[in-house]
Amino acid sequence: MWDVVERLAGAWALVSAGVFLSFSTFVMSGLGRLGADEGVHAMRQVNIAAPRSPLFMATLFGPGLLSLSVAVHALLVWQGERSVLELVGAATYVLGVVGVTVGYHVPRNVRLESMDDEAAHREWRHWARRWTGANHVRTVSALVGGVLMLLGSR
Repeated sequence: MWDVVERLAGAWALVSAGVFLSFSTFVMSGLGRLGADEGVHAMRQVNIAAPRSPLFMATLFGPGLLSLSVAVHALLVWQGERSVLELVGAATYVLGVVGVTVGYHVPRNVRLESMDDEAAHREWRHWARRWTGANHVRTVSALVGGVLMLLGSR
Protein backbone atom coordinates (compact mmCIF):
# COMPACT_ATOMS: atom_id res chain seq x y z
CA MET A 1 0.00 0.00 0.00
CA TRP A 2 2.70 2.49 0.93
CA ASP A 3 4.43 1.99 -2.43
CA VAL A 4 1.29 3.34 -4.11
CA VAL A 5 1.48 6.57 -2.06
CA GLU A 6 5.18 6.99 -2.88
CA ARG A 7 4.59 6.43 -6.58
CA LEU A 8 1.60 8.75 -6.60
CA ALA A 9 3.65 11.49 -4.92
CA GLY A 10 6.41 11.12 -7.52
CA ALA A 11 4.08 10.92 -10.51
CA TRP A 12 1.96 13.84 -9.33
CA ALA A 13 5.11 15.92 -8.83
CA LEU A 14 6.01 15.19 -12.46
CA VAL A 15 2.59 16.42 -13.56
CA SER A 16 3.32 19.64 -11.66
CA ALA A 17 6.66 19.90 -13.44
CA GLY A 18 4.81 19.78 -16.76
CA VAL A 19 2.45 22.56 -15.69
CA PHE A 20 5.34 24.78 -14.59
CA LEU A 21 7.35 23.97 -17.72
CA SER A 22 4.40 24.99 -19.88
CA PHE A 23 4.03 28.25 -18.02
CA SER A 24 7.75 29.02 -18.26
CA THR A 25 8.18 28.11 -21.90
CA PHE A 26 5.14 29.43 -23.70
CA VAL A 27 2.69 31.20 -21.40
CA MET A 28 5.21 33.72 -20.06
CA SER A 29 6.85 33.92 -23.47
CA GLY A 30 3.48 34.79 -24.99
CA LEU A 31 2.77 37.37 -22.31
CA GLY A 32 6.21 38.84 -22.95
CA ARG A 33 5.28 39.44 -26.57
CA LEU A 34 2.36 41.61 -25.52
CA GLY A 35 2.72 45.24 -24.70
CA ALA A 36 3.22 46.04 -21.03
CA ASP A 37 -0.39 47.09 -20.53
CA GLU A 38 -1.74 43.88 -22.09
CA GLY A 39 0.86 41.70 -20.35
CA VAL A 40 0.07 43.15 -16.93
CA HIS A 41 -3.67 42.81 -17.52
CA ALA A 42 -3.32 39.19 -18.68
CA MET A 43 -1.07 38.24 -15.75
CA ARG A 44 -3.46 39.83 -13.29
CA GLN A 45 -6.25 37.72 -14.76
CA VAL A 46 -4.12 34.58 -14.46
CA ASN A 47 -3.41 35.46 -10.83
CA ILE A 48 -7.15 35.74 -10.17
CA ALA A 49 -7.98 32.48 -11.95
CA ALA A 50 -5.18 30.25 -10.61
CA PRO A 51 -6.15 30.13 -6.92
CA ARG A 52 -9.80 29.64 -7.90
CA SER A 53 -8.98 26.52 -9.90
CA PRO A 54 -9.34 23.41 -7.71
CA LEU A 55 -7.48 21.34 -10.29
CA PHE A 56 -4.51 23.73 -10.39
CA MET A 57 -4.40 24.03 -6.61
CA ALA A 58 -4.49 20.23 -6.28
CA THR A 59 -1.71 19.93 -8.86
CA LEU A 60 0.42 22.44 -6.95
CA PHE A 61 -0.23 21.44 -3.33
CA GLY A 62 -1.30 17.78 -3.64
CA PRO A 63 2.22 16.52 -4.32
CA GLY A 64 3.45 18.73 -1.47
CA LEU A 65 1.13 17.03 1.02
CA LEU A 66 2.04 13.59 -0.28
CA SER A 67 5.73 14.55 -0.20
CA LEU A 68 5.45 15.36 3.49
CA SER A 69 3.91 11.96 4.16
CA VAL A 70 6.65 10.29 2.10
CA ALA A 71 9.30 12.11 4.15
CA VAL A 72 7.73 11.12 7.48
CA HIS A 73 7.41 7.51 6.36
CA ALA A 74 11.02 7.48 5.12
CA LEU A 75 12.21 8.67 8.53
CA LEU A 76 10.03 6.27 10.51
CA VAL A 77 10.72 3.22 8.34
CA TRP A 78 14.36 3.82 7.44
CA GLN A 79 15.46 1.80 4.42
CA GLY A 80 18.88 3.24 3.64
CA GLU A 81 19.33 4.54 0.09
CA ARG A 82 15.63 4.26 -0.65
CA SER A 83 14.78 6.52 2.28
CA VAL A 84 17.49 9.01 1.30
CA LEU A 85 16.03 9.26 -2.21
CA GLU A 86 12.54 9.74 -0.82
CA LEU A 87 13.63 12.36 1.72
CA VAL A 88 15.66 14.37 -0.78
CA GLY A 89 12.89 14.12 -3.37
CA ALA A 90 10.21 15.18 -0.91
CA ALA A 91 12.31 18.06 0.42
CA THR A 92 13.12 19.21 -3.10
CA TYR A 93 9.43 19.37 -4.00
CA VAL A 94 8.28 21.00 -0.78
CA LEU A 95 11.04 23.62 -0.66
CA GLY A 96 11.47 24.21 -4.39
CA VAL A 97 7.81 24.21 -5.37
CA VAL A 98 5.63 24.99 -2.37
CA GLY A 99 8.28 27.16 -0.70
CA VAL A 100 9.04 29.17 -3.85
CA THR A 101 5.32 29.55 -4.58
CA VAL A 102 4.42 30.80 -1.12
CA GLY A 103 7.64 32.72 -0.46
CA TYR A 104 8.28 34.23 -3.89
CA HIS A 105 5.45 34.00 -6.42
CA VAL A 106 2.47 34.82 -4.22
CA PRO A 107 4.04 38.00 -2.76
CA ARG A 108 5.06 39.19 -6.24
CA ASN A 109 1.62 38.45 -7.63
CA VAL A 110 0.07 40.43 -4.77
CA ARG A 111 2.51 43.26 -5.44
CA LEU A 112 1.65 43.31 -9.15
CA GLU A 113 -2.04 43.45 -8.28
CA SER A 114 -1.54 46.30 -5.81
CA MET A 115 0.56 48.49 -8.15
CA ASP A 116 -1.11 51.28 -10.01
CA ASP A 117 -1.21 50.65 -13.75
CA GLU A 118 1.60 53.08 -14.58
CA ALA A 119 4.03 51.47 -12.14
CA ALA A 120 3.02 47.97 -13.22
CA HIS A 121 3.55 48.81 -16.89
CA ARG A 122 6.94 50.35 -16.11
CA GLU A 123 8.11 47.29 -14.16
CA TRP A 124 6.44 44.61 -16.29
CA ARG A 125 9.47 43.33 -18.26
CA HIS A 126 11.71 43.13 -15.19
CA TRP A 127 8.90 41.62 -13.08
CA ALA A 128 8.07 38.98 -15.70
CA ARG A 129 11.73 38.01 -16.22
CA ARG A 130 12.33 37.47 -12.50
CA TRP A 131 8.99 35.72 -12.01
CA THR A 132 9.78 33.34 -14.87
CA GLY A 133 13.26 32.63 -13.50
CA ALA A 134 11.74 31.59 -10.18
CA ASN A 135 9.19 29.50 -12.08
CA HIS A 136 12.11 27.63 -13.68
CA VAL A 137 13.17 26.75 -10.11
CA ARG A 138 9.71 25.30 -9.49
CA THR A 139 9.87 23.35 -12.75
CA VAL A 140 13.25 21.78 -11.98
CA SER A 141 12.33 21.15 -8.33
CA ALA A 142 9.13 19.33 -9.28
CA LEU A 143 10.99 17.28 -11.89
CA VAL A 144 13.90 16.34 -9.63
CA GLY A 145 11.66 15.77 -6.61
CA GLY A 146 9.32 13.56 -8.60
CA VAL A 147 12.09 11.48 -10.14
CA LEU A 148 13.82 10.98 -6.78
CA MET A 149 10.61 9.92 -5.07
CA LEU A 150 9.90 7.46 -7.88
CA LEU A 151 13.42 6.07 -7.66
CA GLY A 152 12.98 5.68 -3.91
CA SER A 153 9.69 3.86 -4.36
CA ARG A 154 11.15 0.99 -6.38
